[in-house]
Amino acid sequence: MHSTSTQSKTRSNTTPRQMPASVGQPSSMLRQVTATVGSTFITHSMAASNTKDGSRMPRAPRLCPATGCNNRITNRRYCEDHTAYGWAGRSHASGAAHIRWSKAVRQRDKECQLRFNGCTGDADEADHIVNVKAGGARYDPKNGQGACTHCHGVKTRAEAHRARLRASKN
Repeated sequence: MHSTSTQSKTRSNTTPRQMPASVGQPSSMLRQVTATVGSTFITHSMAASNTKDGSRMPRAPRLCPATGCNNRITNRRYCEDHTAYGWAGRSHASGAAHIRWSKAVRQRDKECQLRFNGCTGDADEADHIVNVKAGGARYDPKNGQGACTHCHGVKTRAEAHRARLRASKN
């Protein structure tokens, strides 16, 4: 009968060895992983997520998740054709003019004017009837309505969703 001998390494007198980079990766991009099975060390190398200088390794290209799109992307959620930029930019909600506009609208409309399911009733926030991106006047009280936080969020999410759909069709 043919017998093979195996060597068992124990923790007390052995240190893990660096495995050669046999997959075509430079050894600086490998990290050593040691696992213990019984009293035997199993050591192998895995690709690290960061390079030696701390920069991130490039991601593998994948398809854009937009329906029917065959564009390849690496480091964003959607390709350039399906990224909506309409809501990007600095918020105007912290300026003094916006605060005056919001206060005037909420004093005029003490109750929520939207009344979606889940409405709390009180006008906690001011909402633009025609959003500013669509051409509505930013600080005109006639373009404002009182809204509870819940209803304002529902309307804003719906407007953002429609903007993304429009951007994906262009």
